[in-house]
Amino acid sequence: MSFLPSARITRLRIQGFRCIRQTQFKPTARVNVVFGPNAAGKTSLLEAIYMLATGRSFRTHRASEAIRYETDQLDLAGDLETTKGDSLHFRVSRHRSGRLRATANDERVDAVSELAAWLPLQLMSPQSATLPVGNPEQRRGFVDAGLFYTNPHFRHDWNQYRHYLRQRNSALKQPVLSDDLAVWEQGMAQAGCRVSRLRTQYAADLEPLFRRYGHDLLREQSAKVEFVQGWPKADSLLDVLVAGRAQDHRLGYSRQGPHRADLALTIKGRPARELLSGGQAKLMACALQLAQAHLLWERYQRQSIFLIDDLAAELDEEHFERVLGALCALEAQAILTALDSVVARRIEAIVEKIHSNISVGIFHIAEGQLSIWPAPEKRAGDA
Repeated sequence: MSFLPSARITRLRIQGFRCIRQTQFKPTARVNVVFGPNAAGKTSLLEAIYMLATGRSFRTHRASEAIRYETDQLDLAGDLETTKGDSLHFRVSRHRSGRLRATANDERVDAVSELAAWLPLQLMSPQSATLPVGNPEQRRGFVDAGLFYTNPHFRHDWNQYRHYLRQRNSALKQPVLSDDLAVWEQGMAQAGCRVSRLRTQYAADLEPLFRRYGHDLLREQSAKVEFVQGWPKADSLLDVLVAGRAQDHRLGYSRQGPHRADLALTIKGRPARELLSGGQAKLMACALQLAQAHLLWERYQRQSIFLIDDLAAELDEEHFERVLGALCALEAQAILTALDSVVARRIEAIVEKIHSNISVGIFHIAEGQLSIWPAPEKRAGDA
């Protein structure tokens, strides 16, 4: 099975995106820190990268909200270099009307997922910190993202399952059950079992790496992850759907199946959400994402890009350093935000202490404008 080579960002041009009127960003190949006061555009920069890769925002379901108030369109253009040394140019434009246009090397692409396949992202943000303790949908999405980057068949199988699920749910809402229900259930069972097999294997591959990072970051040896498929293990999905028709009909939706799956996280045999503080939940989320990035690289040669918003929040010096150390060991491109130059310099010092060969790029952002920091004319004196 062959995979696309992953890529890193060499230049990003942003226009009409939230508080950013127009700017460009030339990150280094490894660790980059962008600092500035609140509302300066730090998170917007990460959001722009995320939208370039996915066509979506991680801050809102209404992507038009990311368009700057004084314009009707946002434009994102990215120059990339693949792990094989090839150059790529991506562009994404979104109009306030909802119209989306995406190109790769100036050729129109039908779906932004064609761009996303080149840029495996690991987003560490206040929202992603709830991954271990939030709702199952968030953890399903985490597993599915890993499969999207590593298995070319997964997306088709998952879309097929969702098609049959929608058809069955529509039939369940009718006063009288349709004869077609058996057809939808057969399709759900076939596609759903394929989806579940892929998810189960992916979770099994992820588990030893999660235990390793869980120990490294939390010093917790009993942290475990197990995939829960969404219906009883001992039963076939088709049998469950047929047996559950009457109750599902009364409720108007399908109660069991891969759409109800979860990635169960436990510590000492208890659900992690019952034991973790806010800082510990953030560390466990980091452990999951580091484990996923490690798996993508080790097994599939897919290098992730880390987008990390305010890593220092809720972490003491020791744990902050552990996360940075694990991040540097992966040799991935990372873009971190920080509130001020003190935190930026702190990140630089930790990275250089751990890996002296890594050069950290530091950038200042103010009112949506990015600049290298210190300014080139000040570097000689700074040194």
